[in-house]
Amino acid sequence: MKKTIDIDGKEVLFEATAITPIIYHNVSGGDLVKDMEEMDEGTGDAFMTVSMLAGVMALQPGKTLTELMNVSRTDVYEWLMGIDSPLALVEQAKDIMDLWAKSSKTSVSAKKKEK
Repeated sequence: MKKTIDIDGKEVLFEATAITPIIYHNVSGGDLVKDMEEMDEGTGDAFMTVSMLAGVMALQPGKTLTELMNVSRTDVYEWLMGIDSPLALVEQAKDIMDLWAKSSKTSVSAKKKEK
């Protein structure tokens, strides 16, 4: 799933796919689902989670699998350095998190086992 979001006056294309949590783990060492749950509970580091997730999703569009598997923490930090105001991510946190949430929902309902 892709979405263009205005970050600090720049239109940025973000992409959230099944590989997003793997890249997030590779660059942050964290578990994206757990980090999002902790953020919802008010126990996690919301700024770090949103920043890392934004960087990961901003670096995905147009990349090959090999390029995605080589995304590093440095790549995310370099992308973040291109944002003039740290509040720009905070202002768009809802859109960034909504993109991830929408991409992780399933459209298939679970089948009930017959007894």
